[in-house]
Amino acid sequence: MVSVLGLTARGEIAFSFIMKRSYVNGKTRHNNQRKIMPVITLTIYFGSDDWDAPRSLKEMFIENISEEILNEVDDYKLHLIVPKEIEDFSVFESDFGKAMEFIACCEDSEAIKKLTTDKNFEKVCADTVYLINACTGSDIGISKGEEVVDMCRGIELLKEEVRAEEKMNNAKFIVESIDNLIANLGLSLESACNVIGSSVQRYEESKKLLFMNTENSITR
Repeated sequence: MVSVLGLTARGEIAFSFIMKRSYVNGKTRHNNQRKIMPVITLTIYFGSDDWDAPRSLKEMFIENISEEILNEVDDYKLHLIVPKEIEDFSVFESDFGKAMEFIACCEDSEAIKKLTTDKNFEKVCADTVYLINACTGSDIGISKGEEVVDMCRGIELLKEEVRAEEKMNNAKFIVESIDNLIANLGLSLESACNVIGSSVQRYEESKKLLFMNTENSITR
């Protein structure tokens, strides 16, 4: 029997469940005798960083405990799955491995770029994508009723959205900075542009971009 415990990056319990076989009053028959089934508890860490907490009961003890006492205490080790410690994600036979792989490299732009060309990510269960979004803060699009998601395309769209947002933030900075210089210091448009290392043409383009974004937001 296997007990599974999932932890979020904040150490909160994400889920827990038990995989088991048929029992008779908590026991199973073996050679016409009632025997106890062993229980293995797996702890899954859904964070993208390293695991820096204890991995066994004894690691949680205070220091300077005598060996005589320690030898009388059973140690309970944590059977832990940490995304960043997995070397071969192909050992997983389900989309769970894809979730672990994405979480492991979600902060590495080059690694994410490679995933966009990985055919294994062209068909991913929608539930797995929901899990990935929740664990990494991503916003990979999932259409209503969609059961299988092309994450390669989803990641590309997400990158395009990030680039568009960065472009919008930069335009906002340029317009607000120049407008403030004109209003507070009485500078001309040309002088204000020179102060922040911009140009009148870029200022006008930024204003147009912000206006179009506002118009699109209203019509949605």
